[in-house]
Amino acid sequence: MAEEKGAGSQIVPAAAPIMVQSENSSFNIGMFLDEKNYDLWAPLIQIHIAGRKKMGYLRGSIKAPNEDDPKYDDWFSEDQKIKSWLLSSMKPEIMKRYIRLSTSKEIWDSLKTAYFDENDEARIYSLNQKASRLRQNGRPLATYFGELTEIFQELDHFNKVSMECENDIKVFQKSTERQRVYVFLGGLDDGFDQVRADPPLGLQASYAYVRREADRKEAMKTEVDKSEPAAMAAKARGSPYGPNREGSQNRPGQTRTSQPSRDRPQGKCPHCGMPGHSKSRCFELIRYPENWDRTRDPRCNKSRAFVAETKND
Repeated sequence: MAEEKGAGSQIVPAAAPIMVQSENSSFNIGMFLDEKNYDLWAPLIQIHIAGRKKMGYLRGSIKAPNEDDPKYDDWFSEDQKIKSWLLSSMKPEIMKRYIRLSTSKEIWDSLKTAYFDENDEARIYSLNQKASRLRQNGRPLATYFGELTEIFQELDHFNKVSMECENDIKVFQKSTERQRVYVFLGGLDDGFDQVRADPPLGLQASYAYVRREADRKEAMKTEVDKSEPAAMAAKARGSPYGPNREGSQNRPGQTRTSQPSRDRPQGKCPHCGMPGHSKSRCFELIRYPENWDRTRDPRCNKSRAFVAETKND
């Protein structure tokens, strides 16, 4: 710490310096405060201000020097910079309510009074109802889990439980975590019965387990989708109702074996009068095979009938 020597060689500690940073005037947190988003806006803007080491102005730990103090101008300049960050992150209809407040701390405290209630029981009840009714409904798993996690974080923000015993705190946290696992699993789409039957203890562990299961199901579905066209084509080739060799569709009761063969001569044999073969392949002329069942051959029956008729005459 710097020291100053006054008259009579008395050592006087110098005042702590006010740190002035030359920063770009732009300050964008990606959203503007409105009547409904204070719970998200407040922690987000705190992150940006704390990243610039300015939270002491909002908390009041960096106090204003006396106006006649040479350090006052530096303090006032920094405080007005933070004030401008707060105001520029509000919707115009909200900004005009706070623009005439003197310091950034006044604005910060007024916003907290207007929008934040640590004992907002109605809000806690609403969040619990919203979590219990939330369903995946065919949406991506990450979308469903992200929305549910946001609700749980809001509940933690509002529903602060005061406990002194460290063991009681751990028991309470474990119980809350397990209840949230049940809420998460209960809102999943059908197909995760095995996960519901034996869930992991932690919420994040449950999400990781379900995500792996969802990835596995998606991979299996992709393989099935790829194999279905080939299976249908194979089934069509083996079906009596599939396309025949000529490219036409077989009708019920008409198999490929009943279609006319290109190798089988059409018309009747000029020798025996039977259809299905030519004269050059007629068994009456080239001899019947040894194992031929003559009792079923109409040509043989016809010959026997002719012989019997001749004998009777």
